[in-house]
Order: sequence, then structure tokens, then C-alpha cells
Amino acid sequence: LLDNLDVLEMVLSSVYSSLNDDGVFIAQALNFEEIHRTGFRFFPQKGGKMDTGEDVVFSRFYEHTDPPNSSTLVMSTQMKVKGEWTSLVSTQKVLNLNSNLLKRYLAQAGFQETRFYSDYSESLFVGSDDRNMVIHSRR
Repeated sequence: LLDNLDVLEMVLSSVYSSLNDDGVFIAQALNFEEIHRTGFRFFPQKGGKMDTGEDVVFSRFYEHTDPPNSSTLVMSTQMKVKGEWTSLVSTQKVLNLNSNLLKRYLAQAGFQETRFYSDYSESLFVGSDDRNMVIHSRR
């Protein structure tokens, strides 16, 4: 996860300069255009068992603290250890990326041709509807 747009710019420039002349950069990111349009916040809760047999539950949700720039991802883990439940909560800033923003920053880094897909099978990407965004940029 990148802290801010300056770091995004540095990373994309570094990727560009690392590629061969005909190189292609492929990445996947969440599309916050769709996330903000739908108001998505809560991921499905997941549960399971640790190697020790103890129960564990994972929860994640977004707090849209600075839209449209960034959100806070709140992650929590609840574990049942020796019959007692304990909890651990952590947070992470998440840049709110979308295809228009990425296209602009990829062009600034020097990429000549950028396409967006909704999956790795190169299905049509619709910014307002697709949560996943696969980026295909040619140097």
C-alpha cells in the first residue's frame, strides 16, 4: 500500500525505468470510483481455525476518512485462546485509486499505452461498476 500520490509517482517512474523498451507493466488495484459510488465499506467476515485448533475471526471495513483521496482500512482479528477471546485491531491508510488517476500518473511516468480490464482475462472494465481494476501499461 502506498502512502500518498508522491510515492505512487515514484513507484511508477521506477517501474517504467526498470522495464525493457517493449516492456509491459501489469498490476491489479481496487477501483475506488465503484467503491464510492456504491458506498462499499464492509468485507465479508472470515473465520477459521489456527494450527493449534483455536478459533479465529477476521473482519475488515473501510472508513472513508478523506474521500476521494484516501480511506482507512480497519482490520480486526478475534482469537479464542485457552477458552478466552482476544482482539487485535490495526488500521492502514489506502489511496483511493481509479482509472483516470492511474492513467494520468502512468502517462507522467512515461507509459505510452494504458488499458484497464476488470480481470486477467481482459474483460471490459467499466469504472462505475467494476471493483477490481487490472492495469496493462506498455512502455
